[in-house]
Amino acid sequence: MRTYKPSKRYSWLLVIAGIFGLAASASLTIEKIFLLEDPNYQLSCSLNEIFACGSIVTTDQASAFGFANSVIGVAAFPVLITLGSISVMGIVLPRFVLGGLTVGLIFAQLFVLWLVYQSLYVIGALCPWCMVVWAAVVPLTFYLVAEWQETQTRKQIAHLATLGWFLIVIALIVARFYI
Repeated sequence: MRTYKPSKRYSWLLVIAGIFGLAASASLTIEKIFLLEDPNYQLSCSLNEIFACGSIVTTDQASAFGFANSVIGVAAFPVLITLGSISVMGIVLPRFVLGGLTVGLIFAQLFVLWLVYQSLYVIGALCPWCMVVWAAVVPLTFYLVAEWQETQTRKQIAHLATLGWFLIVIALIVARFYI
């Protein structure tokens, strides 16, 4: 059986990004439940007109698959934390795990891109918890590509791609809401 041993750096990234993503997803799920129980509930992540979870969690986009998108994070991020944790301990994984991780993160990255567009140009508001999830998914995806290649050049490209993505999203936010 072919095996895969992620680098320690990527293993720790899985754990740390997974923890942040899980915390944000769980918080957003709890907030959504409170809002369903009491339609007048003020979400803690609604800070102003721009950073307004309340404007987002009630939209169709927030339940793209018929249930709250945050539930996907509550289910998926523990898997990433687990994979990262067992990899940090030095356990070698079957190669198909890398394939599954790749498929999952590519889907997540595409979904994040769609959600960024929806937030900026359709809904016209940003959800801080959602943005934490975006910030967790993006580097995981780019650095996973570097893991497949296992070369220093690919890791540098992953650094630049991640930085570039964040700078582009920040520029889009500034252009949309502040200019």
